[in-house]
Amino acid sequence: MESYAAVASAVLSAVAIFVAWSQFKKGEYRIDHVTAWGNDVISNLQEVYLVISVPTDVISEKQKRERLVELCFNSSILTGKGRIFFKNQILDTYGAAKPAAYRGYRPKILDPLVVAHEISKDWFKSDTQRRDRLARLAYENVRQFVSLAQKEVGRSKTTSADTAQGGQGVNLERLLAALPD
Repeated sequence: MESYAAVASAVLSAVAIFVAWSQFKKGEYRIDHVTAWGNDVISNLQEVYLVISVPTDVISEKQKRERLVELCFNSSILTGKGRIFFKNQILDTYGAAKPAAYRGYRPKILDPLVVAHEISKDWFKSDTQRRDRLARLAYENVRQFVSLAQKEVGRSKTTSADTAQGGQGVNLERLLAALPD
């Protein structure tokens, strides 16, 4: 009887270890996919900012238009892909007639993509003053997303003590002067 209890205990322990391991792998798998998606989003958002911020002597209006059209499409596509990872919040009957993934309120982490989409559409019909404001919004938009994505993938701490140290800021003239001749 004791051997039966020992075998049963060993089997239960093995099952528990397997369940814990599979849950860990599932979480790791999700983080890997969310990180890959997040990297694509950062590229999209940062490029929207850079394209609209770079002067026309560096990138022509025609090139800006072509890139912004592509970025507009990509931001919409990335929003759809993000819905796989982040469900809408159901608070009331808002969107009740829509398909399940679109019912309720969009998760906050997808908002920067929608903002980038709207900036990309609005840029060419805007005057100089509005374009300046759109560029500032695009800059803050990238920062907002990176902060949310960092929280999502659990990177509040770095692995290395060296990468955790604070930087000194960038002063291009000081760095150039410090170079040996």
